[in-house]
Amino acid sequence: MAITSTSGTLSHGNSVTLAGSGFGTKSPAGPMVFDDFDDKSSGLINGQSVQIHQDNLSSYSTWIGGCNGGSCVTPSRNSTSPKNRSTHHVRANFNLGTGSGMWASYLKIPYDFFAAAGDKLYFSHYHRFTRTTGGFGRQHKSWMVFVDEDGFDRAYFNGSFNTCQSPDSWFTHRSEAGSGTPANENHLNIDATDLDGEWVRHDFYLKQSGVDVSNGSFHAAIGRPSIVTPVQPSVTLNNYLMKVNAPDWNDWRFGGAYYDECTSNSENATVDIDEFYIDKTPRRVELGNAATYSACTKREIQRATSWSDSSITIVQNHGYFSDGASAWYFVLDDDNVPLFSGNGFAVTLDGEGGGGGAPTVLRPTMAM
Repeated sequence: MAITSTSGTLSHGNSVTLAGSGFGTKSPAGPMVFDDFDDKSSGLINGQSVQIHQDNLSSYSTWIGGCNGGSCVTPSRNSTSPKNRSTHHVRANFNLGTGSGMWASYLKIPYDFFAAAGDKLYFSHYHRFTRTTGGFGRQHKSWMVFVDEDGFDRAYFNGSFNTCQSPDSWFTHRSEAGSGTPANENHLNIDATDLDGEWVRHDFYLKQSGVDVSNGSFHAAIGRPSIVTPVQPSVTLNNYLMKVNAPDWNDWRFGGAYYDECTSNSENATVDIDEFYIDKTPRRVELGNAATYSACTKREIQRATSWSDSSITIVQNHGYFSDGASAWYFVLDDDNVPLFSGNGFAVTLDGEGGGGGAPTVLRPTMAM
């Protein structure tokens, strides 16, 4: 079982079909919600239409923008220094020095299907934190989850800046201690201050545990595709305790979910997000920069539009890959594990709208 061929021109934005066997099935083929924000109107994103919404989130047809603290403002569409192959993104503007007191500005998704043991959620987005004035604040959370807007977070992903909170690091966090292991906080091998002003990809897979049972999963990765030598530090936690109480984690907040200053009142920042993708399963197609998935230091999601065990059609997404670059397709399963022993299918990417030859297979087809 393997990817054996592709059809369609391998240029950014084109429809491409992967043929082979052993892909499994997925319905719907694509994510529950996807938006690149390029087709929105200017101004606040709150109330604007969601580009793709289906399955468990079929009724989530317009974005919900939220904020907290003082004279807060919800995120808005922005075009300042967009990520590669994009024109617009969503921005949360934390201008704390004006005395507004705003500490949260985010995109909110109510989601009622992450309650029982074994429930899964996969989400990914491009993320940029940028200081605008002053030093670094205390911390910034790129997402948080609550229960019924109760004000008590259950889990989040946090970057602390080693100012009034140490260390300088991004880390996963679960808020309910319980009896499980490993620790509540698990740090990625990356300094949060190093990412100031840089577009990075945030990538997460969560599987809910039983109540006070260590049978969940919490995977997190940060990809730095734009630097000279890309890296993708990650944390992979399996057999992990996610919760010790029964309530449904149903209030999800993304992007500039939270930003906290220290004491100077001048540690202002912006938080941008783009290419937001969320699904009930991590089953997906990725484009990577190495022949095996584990060796990849740069990856881009390829959004699927049809899926069967022998054929997957995707919207080709080059992201931070250069036209003409060598790349490899990978298919991941429902447990966030790459199929076919992690071996990819090699191709040479075409230019924007350009022609190009057939993909070149650099290894024998693997059978299982």
